[in-house]
Amino acid sequence: MPTYRIRFNIRALDDIETSISWGLENWGEELTIRWSRELYGIVYGQLSVFPLSCAVAPESAEIGLEIRQLIFDRYRILFTVMDDEVLILYVRGPFHF
Repeated sequence: MPTYRIRFNIRALDDIETSISWGLENWGEELTIRWSRELYGIVYGQLSVFPLSCAVAPESAEIGLEIRQLIFDRYRILFTVMDDEVLILYVRGPFHF
């Protein structure tokens, strides 16, 4: 079974940091840590093995590049697959318009 390398774009890391900051203010430390662990768990657990099982995101048609999405809670993890690498582009939450 192929294994894909996971790499995060700086924008995706910024999205995650923004969500963590929001979570600390609104949920508290324990729930925010749990959310963060679950987010990274699903990214590494599913996308390192089955990234092509995720749906193509609607944005793909607009930019002409195959962007896929993984739904996690109220978040969309947007990524591309190139050879043996998954590049996480954005982690879009309810605060992104």
